[in-house]
Amino acid sequence: MSFKSLVLSRIIAFITDQDRRDKRAAKFEAKRKHAGDPHEVIFFHDVADPYSHLLLLILPDVFKDTGVKLTCHLVPQPQDNVVPERTMLSNYALEDTKNLAKKAGIKCEITPPNDKQIDKAKGAIAEAFANDDIAKARNISSALWGANDVPDTNFNWQQAQTIGTEQLHKLGHYMGAMLYYGGEWYWGLDRLHYLETRLRSVVALARPDTFPMQSVPASSGQVDGALHMYMSFRSPYSYIALQRAIALTEAYGVELKLRFVLPMVMRGLPVPKSKRLYIVNDVAREAKRLGLPFGRIVDPLGKAVERGYALLPWAREQSKDVQFAQSFSSGVSSKGIDATTDAGLRRIVEAEGLPWDEAQQKLRVDEWSEEAELNRQELTGYGLWGVPSFRFEDKCVWGQDRMWLIEEWFQDKINS
Repeated sequence: MSFKSLVLSRIIAFITDQDRRDKRAAKFEAKRKHAGDPHEVIFFHDVADPYSHLLLLILPDVFKDTGVKLTCHLVPQPQDNVVPERTMLSNYALEDTKNLAKKAGIKCEITPPNDKQIDKAKGAIAEAFANDDIAKARNISSALWGANDVPDTNFNWQQAQTIGTEQLHKLGHYMGAMLYYGGEWYWGLDRLHYLETRLRSVVALARPDTFPMQSVPASSGQVDGALHMYMSFRSPYSYIALQRAIALTEAYGVELKLRFVLPMVMRGLPVPKSKRLYIVNDVAREAKRLGLPFGRIVDPLGKAVERGYALLPWAREQSKDVQFAQSFSSGVSSKGIDATTDAGLRRIVEAEGLPWDEAQQKLRVDEWSEEAELNRQELTGYGLWGVPSFRFEDKCVWGQDRMWLIEEWFQDKINS
């Protein structure tokens, strides 16, 4: 392992260490209590974002009759360097939030507003935020996304949005639909349960989780077909999603087919530092919830990814591609294995009973890059761009947070 890789690995391990995070949270609470400050949750709202809309719909009820102070800021849509495929994301978010709202039992309309309607709503919502009237802001957002009129106002939303953006960046994030409390970020409805758990632990909240995490697989059965997983050996979300996809497909007798694509950075798409930091911290708490080891990372960007992809088709020929992918992703994400070295890659290969001498032969030829590009084209053809993504028959979904939706697809097929 190079000195740079060793240093970076230790930095990431330090950042994601749960004991350190717990101590930081305890220190924050002690300081807050000593100063007599309230439990302040900061909400960053992007009026044009349906995930922000869903969160705004439920926040007044979450913090009703509590001692929590909710401070709300207006923020713009994220910059292009954190949303490289804005059109596809916007189209996908509309359908995803509809599925999410249905699952959470939130009755609402999600009709995309135009730019003129959005700007008008920004003024009204920013004014409601300034008056600490989140219930009014919720009603305005409901009108906006329900294709109804919103109230006129001369409130200076541009100034309010500038202040919100400065605060968002100062605290270290880059997009809306985010909640911030005591040094930690919580995205949308999917991560609200972490914040609620934390607030209950300090007796600031009594109610149960608004949207409890789903146990997957929740059932089992026999389903014909294959689940296609678009994944990357660099993606920490792919690492935990793979473990979950294996459990889900085994429960339903579904074949798991891996579709590897190059990481975004290797495709020329930027991933800013603030986004990378959020990802590793988010994956760390998700991994803890799922009982998966994580944190001893040796970033496989570049050579290591290429070497892993060179061996994946070969492992597939021996019906061990899933096992090899599991060994590789686990090795670079939780065991501190440097797959750029022969010693490191050999550990990964032989852990699944694959012969290292044959693997060395496969590393000398490029038989993977064309397949990776075809997989990328296939993925974008379904309106998706990032990993992990999944396809079952004609249905597609992005992210390991939607494993419950994939299970619903399986159940629907059983019941059809």
